Amino acid sequence: MVKSFPGVRTKECIRNNKKDIYFSIRYTRNGKQYEESIGYKSEGFTAAQAYEILSELKRDIKTGKALSLKEKAEQREQEKIANEAANITFSELFEEYYQPHIQNKDRKSTYNREVHLYKKWLKPVLGGVKLNLISRISLTRVLQPMEKKGLSTRSKNYAIALIRQVFNFAIKNELFAGENLTAKFGKLKNDDNRRMRFLTDKELNDLLAEIKKHSYNIYLMALISADCGLRAGEIFKLTWAVLKNVYYF
Repeated sequence: MVKSFPGVRTKECIRNNKKDIYFSIRYTRNGKQYEESIGYKSEGFTAAQAYEILSELKRDIKTGKALSLKEKAEQREQEKIANEAANITFSELFEEYYQPHIQNKDRKSTYNREVHLYKKWLKPVLGGVKLNLISRISLTRVLQPMEKKGLSTRSKNYAIALIRQVFNFAIKNELFAGENLTAKFGKLKNDDNRRMRFLTDKELNDLLAEIKKHSYNIYLMALISADCGLRAGEIFKLTWAVLKNVYYF
């Protein structure tokens, strides 16, 4: 115990093959006595500095704001992580953390698809945006160019799902302390990948001619389907009487 600085303790020791002095402090909190490390004289610490730290800690205890030195260090680390998370951009999160994660975890096809989706549609819009600034409007801006290119609803839903996965990954790994706004962005409706396209007369004639080379029966069924708009099941149920009425055989 250092007489000039009550509550400060010192201990002589050998550190790096040299004599050194180690400082610590003792205090009482909620009826329990604590002792915590301050540091070594070789690191620049003095008894006066240790006493100043102890005095501040005692003031916090009196005002009900008491935190141990360990708790204060943890709080500072959490604040540091929160500040870093607030400044991290979507591209930094995806390329430095998320992409290496899925490369080792997911199938190659899934990995390639997500990376392609990110580079093609997400990065141009969200790449330089900080996570805490990404909102529902940001997601709408991602979908706009996809809409212009005529991508299916399924593809657009996949893009939103990927953004949601990236945010969930960041929150789970304490890379982001904010809210995952994509969780409130509902799935787009009318998720139908079917696309309607009609053959031109030339395309139809070329198709029928090619089918005829391989199978005359299938050619006749394709001809009936093209002329009457019938499906395979409907053609198979046709009778000669019906065909005569249609084609006047």
